[in-house]
Amino acid sequence: MSYPEFCLQTISAGDWWVEQDSPHACRGALVYTFINHFDQAPYTFTPVGRSQPTEHRHAVVEVAPLKIGERLKRDRLPVAGMPVHDDEVWAAHRAKKRPCIVFSQKSPLVEKTLTRGKPNYSTAPTMLVAPFYGANPTDKRLGFKEEFIQRVQHCTYPQFHWDMIPGSSTPESILRLDQLQPMGVAQSAYYPTGLMLSAEAMSLLEEMLFWLRMGGLPEDSDIIQYQKIVAENFK
Repeated sequence: MSYPEFCLQTISAGDWWVEQDSPHACRGALVYTFINHFDQAPYTFTPVGRSQPTEHRHAVVEVAPLKIGERLKRDRLPVAGMPVHDDEVWAAHRAKKRPCIVFSQKSPLVEKTLTRGKPNYSTAPTMLVAPFYGANPTDKRLGFKEEFIQRVQHCTYPQFHWDMIPGSSTPESILRLDQLQPMGVAQSAYYPTGLMLSAEAMSLLEEMLFWLRMGGLPEDSDIIQYQKIVAENFK
């Protein structure tokens, strides 16, 4: 795969993408999964009626923005398929099957003696993944401006990383580190591509994530050295 002259991939000495030895998700793996898009505020949906008065498995719901300062409704219509506790609500996000980079190993299993009699979801293992978004405009998406893509290639923002995914119908993609989120580890939750980032590539993305989390990078960072090269060539 041929990358342009000025992008983070060019400072990597070896291959950026490599074949994965294991069929299971692991740190650095490229996987596809249904991923939530977290907007500025989620939506909530509340049962307000039933399509059939005696049917408790289906309901008519009201969709509205979920605002942190609003009181939770206590007079909710009971629906068998939508149980919630008094201090819970149903939150809705847009979701789409996207290519993602796995940023963690599977979280360790908790001993069954410590979870017996407790709900599985409270300790079920997950992995952290960051999603790719298509960069190029199509008839189905607006994509990103060329000027923005170039800035991402030059590592201007810690939350964005530009890349080209092998085998993808989308020529260019933007990795959203600020959309990092958990993914279930069940086989039905994702499918692997057989590809992963090389150790050096993953190390550079970990630097990007450190920059995003901490607000800066150490002076000896490879990313800072790359930014200096970019500054010398784009004055």
